[in-house]
Amino acid sequence: MADLSQYVPGLPFDTLAQFEATSGLMILNVDLETFLQSGVNYAKNSPTSQDIELYSTINHETYHYFQTVATGYQYSYAAEMWRLIVAEANSQRRRETFRRWKDWIKIKGIQAYALTKFTRMSVKGVKRLTGFEALVHDAQKARTWEDSAHGDLSLLSANLPSLARGFDRLWAKIRAPNASGLSAIDLIEGSAIIFEHLLTHGREGLEERLAKAWDAAGETYRKAFGVAQEICGARALDIVLPATALALRYANPPEAYLVFLKKLNASSPGTEISGARELASSPPRIGAAGEYLGTALDVRRKQRRRSDYAVYDDVLDNLEKRAWGFDEIELLSDPGPAQKIDSFPFVTVVKEGPIRTNLDSSVLTKRLLCGNLVLRTAKLPRYRRNAEKRLMDRVHPILASIVDPLTAADEYNRLGLNYLNQGDADQAEEMLKSALSIYRGHQHEKGIARQLYNLGLVYAARNDRDRAQEMYRDSLAISEKIQDPELIAQAAANLGNEYMRARRLEEAEALIRKALTIEERLGLKEGMAVDYFNLGRIYFARKDLDQARELFTKAAELYRAVGNDTMVNSIEKGLADMNKAPAKETRAGEDSA
Repeated sequence: MADLSQYVPGLPFDTLAQFEATSGLMILNVDLETFLQSGVNYAKNSPTSQDIELYSTINHETYHYFQTVATGYQYSYAAEMWRLIVAEANSQRRRETFRRWKDWIKIKGIQAYALTKFTRMSVKGVKRLTGFEALVHDAQKARTWEDSAHGDLSLLSANLPSLARGFDRLWAKIRAPNASGLSAIDLIEGSAIIFEHLLTHGREGLEERLAKAWDAAGETYRKAFGVAQEICGARALDIVLPATALALRYANPPEAYLVFLKKLNASSPGTEISGARELASSPPRIGAAGEYLGTALDVRRKQRRRSDYAVYDDVLDNLEKRAWGFDEIELLSDPGPAQKIDSFPFVTVVKEGPIRTNLDSSVLTKRLLCGNLVLRTAKLPRYRRNAEKRLMDRVHPILASIVDPLTAADEYNRLGLNYLNQGDADQAEEMLKSALSIYRGHQHEKGIARQLYNLGLVYAARNDRDRAQEMYRDSLAISEKIQDPELIAQAAANLGNEYMRARRLEEAEALIRKALTIEERLGLKEGMAVDYFNLGRIYFARKDLDQARELFTKAAELYRAVGNDTMVNSIEKGLADMNKAPAKETRAGEDSA
């Protein structure tokens, strides 16, 4: 087989596995040896925590595969994405072929005759061009998009405007909320996370595990259950999966979901799957839910004459013949069928490339390229590629050593500070807490101290003075324990600043002078400038103006040395005002006496 490694789709560092529906690829962020060893450990009933994390994620992504082969909505989405990519590839190839003909025509000087001839042959000729050849040709360009824009669709829009518009249209549809605030992606992800924990850990303790998983993963993963709980109460977990399986047979799943929650809740406990099967046999008309699409098989039958989308043909053929002994409702509602199948007929891709497959290399290349394009540009919550948003989707504080958790913590820290600089304290807090959780899990005291300090910055930005002080105090205690002078100086200086705000001037001065002593020893002029300025503010508050002037003057000299002209100008203006202040201060004192 040809070397396909250049086309293997990459995943963000914190994503262990991802199923890409359009190409039918299960992409794992591990090497082959790690993947195989995890399987061996499970077979011996002795999986490590890393194995459990990997397989739990695979179970989640496998459910997205089930949704694609079992529901009309997800299959239609995948087929339409494929159609858009093929159409764009064919268009590129037509343009390239046309350009080459025009160059040849100009050289030969027979432009009119050849253009007429090209027009007559173009339809037949372009059909022979497999479209994906253009994507193979432009694979390096796609890689450049990602490297230069981190998945920003603005470059895709500029290079392939019709493809970008098509992607945007599909993503907007799948993310659009109904009047209850529920979207199709909420159903797709909300059911997958429940299935993941059912299949990985079983029914016992499911509620507690999901509560923790939802806290980490976010509202998109919780919302479908929340709506079900309002309607079904204690039966919500038994009804969510069959209700979603039915809803994804309609063009507008969120509206259908509400109807099926009520219908299944009216059934007897324990009959949810059989009740869903009965409803599927005679699907109700639901005006707000739009067209009834049916199963993936139903959609394939309708599309067969106008579509060459064959990614799932093998598994759909097996489902049609009931070769595995279960139907689509059972597949999506119960983890039992997943345990009956020896192997899933999707293509698994590890870091080195695709694992054993009987696919023709040209077909496999098409699918890899397709997966690449979708994953490079997708906007869905589980795919988001923007460099600063991608970590918000399924944040797992416990990242296996497979993907280097301390590197992940460093990245969370960087993103948190970026958000803070942009004024988004909420996002900053979430990123920094994720980093803190990882550092605590690895007893990495310097990392813990750094994150506590950074969280202090977040709370200070929110004017939450008490929590800011708490973070700085905790950071300072750990920094002193590990004797990290720079962290000691930073935490002491900021805690001193907080105490100064609280009018605890003696404590503030002691802390700031501690920071200043360290920074003078380390030659940290910028920190020294801040310290002298804050000491000047303390003495000004005490009305010791001579000492305040001396400290402000030192601060201005240091700010000038580090090139901070804004602070220099501000301090010099303040000093000029102070020179007028003594007489006023005395008169005010006399008047008040």
